[in-house]
Amino acid sequence: QAGQRFRAHRPAPASANESPRPAASLSVMGCASSSSVKGPETQRRRLSVGHVEGKVDEVGAEATEENRGLISALNEQSIIELIEAAGEDNGRKMSIGSNTDQGKTSFANKSMQQMGDEIDPVSCGLGYTCRKGLKPESPNQDSWFVLKMDTFSIYAVFDGHGAKGHDVSNFVKDNLPKLIIRDQRFKTAEMPAMLIEVFKRTQGLVSTADRLKKLSAQMSGTTATVCIHDHAQKKLTLAHVADSTAVIGRSKGENGEPQGIALTRDHKPNLKDE
Repeated sequence: QAGQRFRAHRPAPASANESPRPAASLSVMGCASSSSVKGPETQRRRLSVGHVEGKVDEVGAEATEENRGLISALNEQSIIELIEAAGEDNGRKMSIGSNTDQGKTSFANKSMQQMGDEIDPVSCGLGYTCRKGLKPESPNQDSWFVLKMDTFSIYAVFDGHGAKGHDVSNFVKDNLPKLIIRDQRFKTAEMPAMLIEVFKRTQGLVSTADRLKKLSAQMSGTTATVCIHDHAQKKLTLAHVADSTAVIGRSKGENGEPQGIALTRDHKPNLKDE
């Protein structure tokens, strides 16, 4: 545990008699301006940026410039190209995820993009759907991402909120998985600590993008739930902020009755420790 708001550990391999435990939950990222925050009890935990009046100090300016360079670097390569450049995995690899669209038809499927090797998702047990809700004034604000490799996979969802929540969730969907792949602690026992730092770094990128007017994140933001799947060890390492719940499905009893078990605890303002 780092401070009062960070919790991280790796769950033991799941078996039929064990209940999985949450791996890493992160709740430092709020959504409010400095003039409206009344205390931690009233904040929703989302990836967004709070406005602080006054000039950016030298440290802030330096961080902004560093993040600007990182955003540019991340935009230069797709995640498949990053993996190949790093020599991370010589086997098959596929990424698939949502694309922001402006469709406003309720329950319409969100557009998506697939890169890398041609892999049938169904053949490797992957299923997905992302449909717009009922709000007539906004497009589908949810974003999602799957990276499938022979040894590891990453699954992630991001639920945008606010007028520009779809832009924030798409920005985080594009950049957070790349930060994971670039980190030397990926595929090691240090992944829980890595994920905490990656979430913090992503928050910094959101803040910088907002300052540069590439995003509007003052009153908009996103949840984030990420799961890294180690196929060889059959382990899941999770990190989340806010209330996009990760659930594992199991067969229970002799009849194989399906059972859903939450792997994360939603960060809600009515919880005392929030």
